[in-house]
Amino acid sequence: MIKTLCVKRSLYSALIGFSFILPSICLADARSELILENNCSTPVEFNVRPRDSSGATIINKKLEPFEYINIGDYTNSEIINYVSTINIDFHSLDSTNDSGSLQYILTNGFTANYADFKNLIGDINIEHQNSDYSYEWHSYTTTLKRRIPIFTVSACKTQIEIRGSKLKDVERILIFGDSLSDYGNLYGYTNGTIPKSIPYNKGMFSNGAVWSDILNNSLKDKIKISNYAVGGATVVFEPSWTDIGLPYTLGTEISSYSVDTGAHDTDKTFAIFFIGANDYLTIDVSQDPSTIPDIAKQVTDKIKVAIQSVKASKTLIIGLPDLSLTPESIEIGNQALLKEVSKLHNEYLKQFADMDDNVDFLSLDEMFNTLINDTDKFNQTYSTNLSPDKIHKSCWLGSYFALNSLLDKKEFYKNLLASNPEIEENDSRQLQLNDMDLNLNVMDKIPLNSDITSAILAAETGTLCANPQEFAFFDKVHPTYQVHKALFKYIASYFGIIS
Repeated sequence: MIKTLCVKRSLYSALIGFSFILPSICLADARSELILENNCSTPVEFNVRPRDSSGATIINKKLEPFEYINIGDYTNSEIINYVSTINIDFHSLDSTNDSGSLQYILTNGFTANYADFKNLIGDINIEHQNSDYSYEWHSYTTTLKRRIPIFTVSACKTQIEIRGSKLKDVERILIFGDSLSDYGNLYGYTNGTIPKSIPYNKGMFSNGAVWSDILNNSLKDKIKISNYAVGGATVVFEPSWTDIGLPYTLGTEISSYSVDTGAHDTDKTFAIFFIGANDYLTIDVSQDPSTIPDIAKQVTDKIKVAIQSVKASKTLIIGLPDLSLTPESIEIGNQALLKEVSKLHNEYLKQFADMDDNVDFLSLDEMFNTLINDTDKFNQTYSTNLSPDKIHKSCWLGSYFALNSLLDKKEFYKNLLASNPEIEENDSRQLQLNDMDLNLNVMDKIPLNSDITSAILAAETGTLCANPQEFAFFDKVHPTYQVHKALFKYIASYFGIIS
């Protein structure tokens, strides 16, 4: 009987090279979290009715326009009744008569867990799409930490129209970038270790979907998307002005595209390049300001070469936001340098785009200037609820305690990744876990890049705010879901696919 109960965990352990069975956590355990979101222009009420699932029953939960709430865990940990059905519906509270419903089928399988959202009726979305949605995952990472996906159910769907837009003749979109655009590549490369899910959302560097994931789901069954963006990626390999390099660079992303035979099925391609922040974020405060133009030139020259090598029918370069606005920059005091390098980066790439009819440059300056200087207008324009006094703050409330001297030491981050508070320190499994090269070697391949370390710190230390919808930053570097929703709308408006 014990062997039967442990099949799921034992099989998974074998798959990832474990030589031991986990007796106290071998029971089936399919965990997920749900976000309810109101994208309607009027208040709505949600109902959530779970069957055969541990999770809250919610009746007439009122959400104001553009408000969202995480309603917590919905879990199936049963061996016999291993399929749970959660019925979700909403209705408007005014004469618009907006309504919708769907079923969430949570399956606690033997080799994996499955989330299936089906039977969508009315004006409701799951993960920003109005059609069936499925997701598969294993319960534990290689460091035996739980994987808990977050799913967003939205009232009132965004209308996407391709006809008459810049995408009307496009058959495939190619995305090259870093954590702002990565919707699971680094997560896959590190076997679910970085970024940790939760608090990060299904391998994305935010508490919700990133802009590229919203775009991907919004264009489902319309345009194929190949996303090569990797969290932490730089343009220049091991830039000389920092101590940090990354094996994932724009060059390796281009190489991935080159060998991806499925992505070369059409010449009607639209490439998006949104990269460069990681080359600049760690510029030391002591860096000679006179070197900043050359630094920006080195980075942008490589981006230009990459664009020319892809040979897409059309290319969009998305400019960098002002990197001096990040909590990380404010903390280390390199704002002046980052403000200047952000400006030059954008100037150089805009000049390049202006010389090529097939290349466009999209500046984010107007969008972020509004965010900083007129947050109420930003909220009205992009349907967000950001608080003006939290624009420069991080939702991560972790103190910097006595480990400031450790924050640049790889061993510190390796220990954070390998430690597991769910396993007692003197447990033999923890001793085996600490000795496993599979776990610790992850950090040997991931250097101390702000993109990466901020995500590790937020996931493994300190606490997170209870109201991320009010913050612009989820951790010291990465924007919240609210900002990514706004970024999607901004980019979608450029394409002309939403009004």
